Amino acid sequence: RAARAEMEIGAGAGDLLFARAAALPGTLFVAVENVAPLYHRLKEREARARTTNTLILNADGEEVLREGAPEGSLDRVTLFFPDPWPKTRHAKRRLIRPNTLPAFFRALRDGGALVARTDDDGLADWIAEVLRDLPGHAGARVVPPANERDPVAPGDPLSDPVDAGVTTRYERKARDAGRPVREFRWVKPAGARFEPRPEHLAPRHRRGVIEARIEARERQAAP
Repeated sequence: RAARAEMEIGAGAGDLLFARAAALPGTLFVAVENVAPLYHRLKEREARARTTNTLILNADGEEVLREGAPEGSLDRVTLFFPDPWPKTRHAKRRLIRPNTLPAFFRALRDGGALVARTDDDGLADWIAEVLRDLPGHAGARVVPPANERDPVAPGDPLSDPVDAGVTTRYERKARDAGRPVREFRWVKPAGARFEPRPEHLAPRHRRGVIEARIEARERQAAP
């Protein structure tokens, strides 16, 4: 059994997955990819790389997080460039939303991190607002291109030297199109408790709740 375990939901081409697996051989990396062709390419790449610390699943990431991750079992959950689902009626399909927060909180150990990146402004505002409901503070930043990234301080929980050296294919597409990349890192405080409200326990996401909160915050910040 690996001493550490991480889960990546939507591993795509596997650029981050295999970089982290090579850099951290003592960590088990569970990669969940629900798109069958991408899953098969990941398995082919896994065979070529001969990694022994990767487990690649063709499954729904939310289901695996809710039902397959024991409490306090993960050191990190990664979502790089998830589908933004920009229409309000589709927001219920976003992976980070009020009624998935209990699953993230339960699966992560104390000190574990939820790490997300997006180039979609609407999704970035949404993630920032949703993460306000968790205890502690979610760090947020604009990610510079790889050749402009500063060295990472060892032990800094809000940054990662492996991430700093990886530019995924989707990130390259975003940068080529001139879209900034924003990153969010929430680290679970030791001994923290999450007191869920009704929206966190609802079986379905209520349309418009987060959008209303974002609009209210923008009105408060307006001069």
